Amino acid sequence: GPENLALGCGRGEEEIERVFRPLWTRFWLLAGGVSLLAKIMGIVSLVVLALALAVAWYVGNSVASSLSRELELRGVAIGAGLANHAASYILTDDLFELYRLAQNALRADDDVRYVNVEDAQGGVLVHTFLDGFPTDLLGITAAANAPRSVPIQTAEGGLIDVSLPVLGGEAGTVHVGLS
Repeated sequence: GPENLALGCGRGEEEIERVFRPLWTRFWLLAGGVSLLAKIMGIVSLVVLALALAVAWYVGNSVASSLSRELELRGVAIGAGLANHAASYILTDDLFELYRLAQNALRADDDVRYVNVEDAQGGVLVHTFLDGFPTDLLGITAAANAPRSVPIQTAEGGLIDVSLPVLGGEAGTVHVGLS
């Protein structure tokens, strides 16, 4: 009953005290043996170290977020150019020029990992994958009139798939994968 619970808590507290009392006593023996100046310097050093760690964490997160956003914006710029040029090739069914356009975009930027162009029904028209088109990418769709970024995991690591509609989605979608 409740007596057993109280006894259990008491034993836990006794165990904690048994473990930490020698450590606490040793700490005060060491701290009592140094001068007041050394204690103040130690406290100031700990505060400076804590502030430095907090600033490093904040800057790291800010830089990572900023770089991710910049990569996304680059993907949108590359994809918008591709979508603009791809429209006429899709409408004239010129798959060879569409393929050349995708290959040129892949070669032009080291961060571009793949380009694929889909028709309005979601069928792949051209892609830059050497080993065939990965079917996992078929489910990524663009919004009707706006770019869309989706983080994906691949064998290479994390990528961002930026998709843009071609002619408002009436002609298809351009996907650009960036790392």
